[in-house]
Amino acid sequence: MKRAIVLLCAMLVVTLMVGCGEITISVGGESTSKKEETYPLQAVIDSPVDGTILSMGPVEIIYHATAEEGVAAVELSVDGQVLSNVTSPDSKQPLTTLTYTWQPSVGGAHVIRVRAKSSGGEWSEYGMATVTIEGQAATAEPTATPEPAVTATPEGVKILEVTRTNSKFFFGNNNCGPVKNTFNVKVSQPEKIKQVLIFYRLWDKEGGGETKWDSGHAMKPLGDGNYTFTFTETIIANPWGFEFTVFHYQIVVIGKQNDERLDVADFPSDVVYEICG
Repeated sequence: MKRAIVLLCAMLVVTLMVGCGEITISVGGESTSKKEETYPLQAVIDSPVDGTILSMGPVEIIYHATAEEGVAAVELSVDGQVLSNVTSPDSKQPLTTLTYTWQPSVGGAHVIRVRAKSSGGEWSEYGMATVTIEGQAATAEPTATPEPAVTATPEGVKILEVTRTNSKFFFGNNNCGPVKNTFNVKVSQPEKIKQVLIFYRLWDKEGGGETKWDSGHAMKPLGDGNYTFTFTETIIANPWGFEFTVFHYQIVVIGKQNDERLDVADFPSDVVYEICG
């Protein structure tokens, strides 16, 4: 009889709790209350994943964006060039998924970046992935012409060739790979040149942003229009401590007259600079 009274009292307590609203049942552990799903302001690349190596050809980029108050727009860029900026047809929706087919034109490392804009006008941090494209884009067969066209010889100083010893180098321990990277430049009409400068900045592959351009470094003249410069960890400033970055560099040729810029070559994504832990 006593046992029946205890059981009846327990049932009465549960009935009273249900009548008051949400019921939380804990059995020797954590609460099983269901939490509402949240949508942080962010953009994520689903495919291709970071570090993927692909053959030259069309690349399907799949990405999604979320925002608690709704996604207003999503931007896609490759190597700093915006390829798509899609406005959401319903800016109240907290989740949107997109697909874009990108046709790379050159091989090497390329940085894909996406970001989302909320309906309140706030942009998210970049979601990033670096992919490597192997090979070169196919070129059309040359068409025959009745008479070869005569073209004038280009005037002025030109950057003829830029090479580097490594497509990836490291800082930290030296057991992961090369810790130096030597850049070589060949220019025309060296007699008109005062100096050749190389600048760099870093893009964080994990979405931490990018550094400002450094102040530049004078390349060493080797004669006959050839210049060289070697980057090491002691030269490269990494103020935010990025671990995995794209090394964006630029070559600038300065003339003897009025320090004018005679030619510029920009390389946004063909070198990777990573930590070796």
